[in-house]
Amino acid sequence: MNEPEKSRPPLTVHAPLSLEKGRGFQFVEFKPGMTGVVESGRVMMDVPAVRKSGDKPPEAGGARAGEGHEPVTRDAGEQAWFRETFCNGAQACVQGFDWAFATSDRKLGSGTGIAMVGREGTVNGRFSASSWECVCGGPFCIGGTECYWVEFWHGLILPGHWVSQGITGGDHYIRLTVLVATPR
Repeated sequence: MNEPEKSRPPLTVHAPLSLEKGRGFQFVEFKPGMTGVVESGRVMMDVPAVRKSGDKPPEAGGARAGEGHEPVTRDAGEQAWFRETFCNGAQACVQGFDWAFATSDRKLGSGTGIAMVGREGTVNGRFSASSWECVCGGPFCIGGTECYWVEFWHGLILPGHWVSQGITGGDHYIRLTVLVATPR
């Protein structure tokens, strides 16, 4: 049985940087020939450092729900801020409560995925990236190829934070998945 994911070298972080409290930035080699940047920041405060200098986050699309000491659920202001800050011009912008995913409809040489967990969250989110890979099932490809999604990166998103990961290199179908399993 072929198990190519076991023969892969582990993820290599080439340059981790601490920008300021609550922010992180890494240059990463996900696998040979596929590199990228992973960055994190605080909701409604930070935007990716790789944006043009001088860009500021837009104002949230409304007042924060539940002003004062009341419990806040599904903060509409944070959702609007995320959509306005990260989704303008995006080919696919998916927003969901417990989980969301986006899959490229063609092979990509580069792409970026950004995910957020609102400040009202009670658990960390899991953000992952996978590529579609095909391998021969036998010698000389007798029996054809077997194809499947192979995860090449995952990270945690703390409540009140976003995580961005940009991918460069190779031509791959990419799937980005966010899971936030909220206790019920």
